[in-house]
Amino acid sequence: MTKQFMIRCICWMLLCHQAQAIEQEPNWQKRFEELKQEEIAKFKAPSLGETITIERRIGGSLSGKISAISSNSITIDGKIFQASQLTPTCCDKVFSLYHSANIAKQTTLEEQKNYQARKKEEDIRLAEEKKKAIAERTRMEKEAQLAQEAREQQEQNHREESARLKKEQEQRKDATLSIVLHIALGVLLFSAYILPTLIAKKRGHPNVVAICALNLFLGWTLLGWVGSLIWALISLPADKTKTI
Repeated sequence: MTKQFMIRCICWMLLCHQAQAIEQEPNWQKRFEELKQEEIAKFKAPSLGETITIERRIGGSLSGKISAISSNSITIDGKIFQASQLTPTCCDKVFSLYHSANIAKQTTLEEQKNYQARKKEEDIRLAEEKKKAIAERTRMEKEAQLAQEAREQQEQNHREESARLKKEQEQRKDATLSIVLHIALGVLLFSAYILPTLIAKKRGHPNVVAICALNLFLGWTLLGWVGSLIWALISLPADKTKTI
């Protein structure tokens, strides 16, 4: 029961760790917008009347005072230049949206790259931990199975030992009974065998010794036993006869 509980705890801990191993992947579009707003707040755009030098995509540069500026256009000495007419480096210095978008994009890509790298490392670590947890669970289940088999084998051995002892006890009882019966039967047979001698002795037969010899040495033959019995029962003369 304890091993099964430990196995369940390991599985539960593994699932909880997997759920809290790494933060949820951010919404990168939302993160991009957040970073862009931060950069817009920090951006210092050129001011009106400030002398600036711009570089055009078609080549060449132009210096002059800023008479007007918006999110995607700038007016220098009465000439309007759109962001599409200027080089990326120039736009990055002049227009806050362009600058903030570039910085936010670079930062977002870097954060996304770092997140993916950490997630990959975490996935590898979790895979290793899961592998170890599975191996540990397998080992504990194997140990529990072996322990269960050992208990069952012990119980089986106990039952077999109990059956063996019971059988031996019954065999001893049977052997004792058999010995008693054999002794009783032996006594009975021996008594029957020497019955002629006992009768002759009881009657005070004058030939009791001869009857005993005949009974003992030839009684194993049926004729010898019958002869000794008849001899022991033969009537004797009146003066030598004793009433039984």
